[in-house]
Amino acid sequence: MSEELTITIDGKPCTCERGEYLYDLAKRNGIFTPTMCRNDEIPEHRASCRLCIVEISEGGRTRIVTSCVYPVLCECEVRTSTERVKSDRAMLLALLHARAPQSDAIAQMNDALGDPSIEGFVTVDGEKCIACGLCVQACDTLGASAISMINNGTEKQVAPPFDMAPKPCIGCLNCARVCPVDAIPYEEDEYVRSIWNRNFTIAYCESCGKAIGTAAEIVHRAHENGEDVRFLCDDCK
Repeated sequence: MSEELTITIDGKPCTCERGEYLYDLAKRNGIFTPTMCRNDEIPEHRASCRLCIVEISEGGRTRIVTSCVYPVLCECEVRTSTERVKSDRAMLLALLHARAPQSDAIAQMNDALGDPSIEGFVTVDGEKCIACGLCVQACDTLGASAISMINNGTEKQVAPPFDMAPKPCIGCLNCARVCPVDAIPYEEDEYVRSIWNRNFTIAYCESCGKAIGTAAEIVHRAHENGEDVRFLCDDCK
């Protein structure tokens, strides 16, 4: 049986199972913690943006932790908006804004939670991507492992192998859907979907005529599950 713990977050008592992540506990109790690299569809969390930092006091020690990967293991007191948290978060936002100056999402969050006095970071021209890695995780978990993170530092980016149109890609759009800053472009009409310099034929349900994804995606899912390929929507299966 799981052990239950009660901690306080911004003065509010919150009960959780031992090992639950602080971010999830705060969210479940209606306490806002900003983030740009968290998506409920992705089971693994890599703490890429670190905007969800909070201040925690436990065992007579106070420190800053990244709440999305910090498990609650004992009773503690958590504060989400102390001066230290706000200062550190503003610095992180300034770095993200320099990394992705074309991102409206980052600009809006920086306006709301940032510090205009922080200056001096060199911006990367034309960038929207914040290198959070959510798209790569989505591709590994929900897609076909067609893209990856390459390079380091300010050169870090998402790309297919050898920067060529990725053969494993199935055009599922999971990478684009989880991107918090809309940095992965794609085009689509009733017949063709285009992403990562590849074109995919749109598939339709043989029974009701509803669009059900790309033909490549349907074939991939069937092979992945050891099933026969059938172009049917969930309602018609």
